[in-house]
Amino acid sequence: MKLLSRKKSDSGFTIIELLVATAVFSLVLIVFLSAIIRISELFYKGVNMSNTQEAARNIVQDISDDIQFYQQQPVIGANYFCVGAHRYTYSLYTKVDRATSHGITREVINGGCPSPSTQPVNYSKGEELVDTGMQLNKLTLSNCANGLCTISIHLIYYGADPSVLVPGPSGVTPAVQAPDATCGGPASSSEFCAVADYQSTVLQNF
Repeated sequence: MKLLSRKKSDSGFTIIELLVATAVFSLVLIVFLSAIIRISELFYKGVNMSNTQEAARNIVQDISDDIQFYQQQPVIGANYFCVGAHRYTYSLYTKVDRATSHGITREVINGGCPSPSTQPVNYSKGEELVDTGMQLNKLTLSNCANGLCTISIHLIYYGADPSVLVPGPSGVTPAVQAPDATCGGPASSSEFCAVADYQSTVLQNF
């Protein structure tokens, strides 16, 4: 009797095919995740830059509005100045957390322009103008000669890593204490760095 052999068709995948498929899938997944991470970094970079620029613009606008409204010469002291009924007290090179450190505080003062050492800042009633995580590295107000007041500000944001900052043209180091610090540190943390320079000249009509 002649036995007939039947061929059985193989089903499933071999180990090599599975390994190849897994490698291809892993490569696609890595590329996809890298793209997602990069997009999120760009998003947060844009948000931080926008917030820092808006904060700097609002500070200059508040000071400008007071100068124009009160039509008085600002009284300028060491790390504070007064315009009309408002006193602005500021701290340079101090990262703001609002609980223990502040950038610039605007508060109502009744009469004169006492220094913070004479009349301490009332942080519970004053308005903090710098957001958490930001740092004021420069704030200048001219003596308003000839009816023109020039306000300049340099505000930075660097999250938890100051190495994302580099010194500006002034060459002051460390960069976190430079009045013109700029972004330029590790690219991996670039989304946590933002700087804003803002300047405005206000015309007074005494």
